[in-house]
Amino acid sequence: MMRDKWINSIAFLLIGFSIVIVALLYLTDRSLWIDEAMLAYSFTERNLTNLVNSPFALNQSAPVLYLYLVKLITMIFKTSAFSLRIFSFSAYLISLYLIYLIAKDLFKLKYPLLVVAFCANMRILIYYANEFKPYMSDVMVVLLVLYLYHRYVIKKLKLYQLIIIYMLFIWLSNPALFFIGGVLAYEFFNSLYHKDHQRSKQVILGGVLVLVSFVSYYFFWLKATANDPYMISFWAYHRFPLLLTDFADLYKLLRLSGALIADMSYNIVLISILIIAGGIISIYQTSRYHIIIYLSIFLALLASYLGKY
Repeated sequence: MMRDKWINSIAFLLIGFSIVIVALLYLTDRSLWIDEAMLAYSFTERNLTNLVNSPFALNQSAPVLYLYLVKLITMIFKTSAFSLRIFSFSAYLISLYLIYLIAKDLFKLKYPLLVVAFCANMRILIYYANEFKPYMSDVMVVLLVLYLYHRYVIKKLKLYQLIIIYMLFIWLSNPALFFIGGVLAYEFFNSLYHKDHQRSKQVILGGVLVLVSFVSYYFFWLKATANDPYMISFWAYHRFPLLLTDFADLYKLLRLSGALIADMSYNIVLISILIIAGGIISIYQTSRYHIIIYLSIFLALLASYLGKY
């Protein structure tokens, strides 16, 4: 239909516009800002063999595999602001493709390119695509958690393969843990509902292996950050009030939600409409992917409420 062609053409233009903007920002090779510089302080002083032998200085940290991947890139292209950000820029492009696949294959949307165009022009993603921080790769890995689970659902991936990949993702992205937890929780309760005891046992074993990976990662790398007084104070200030007990909690809820919406760089009315419409549609459709996303967000908010994220 002509209308479909016009809609897809407009979406393509918006996606192309955002990629050009991100590329131009990347090619300016701007100096590291203070947060990047503090992370780079320890990162550039270490080689591949002693990269994660001890915690980074200046309250800085990043997932272990992220650090190794960026270190390999800097060994190829030499250390510079340009090379430190290559992985984030690449993660942005990969994320756009994953958003398209998820919108098309998981949620069966008629215009998946519109979803990509909407996400591609979010200020926060454009910004993190040009930063020496793991936030853009976090987006990519979370999307991969969902898409690879879909590959398992359609029997293109075996459960043991999915679990092995998830165990590696724990070391590549911190928020991936919550979405992996959402996937495994759904699979476990779904297998109980259908009285599939064999699958229940397999999912439990997979969960144990993922937990072993996380515990190993925690004691090897995360523990120092988790017990750092500055980070504890930082997380306490940003603690999400999952249970509202007073007006202070309500104020914090509005403040954190407002900051999140502001980071999306879209009108608050538009975002509110999309959230409400999406919530209604997801309740009506009740697909496994909607449930997993809600479970995953709940786990992340719970960790925040406990002052751990």
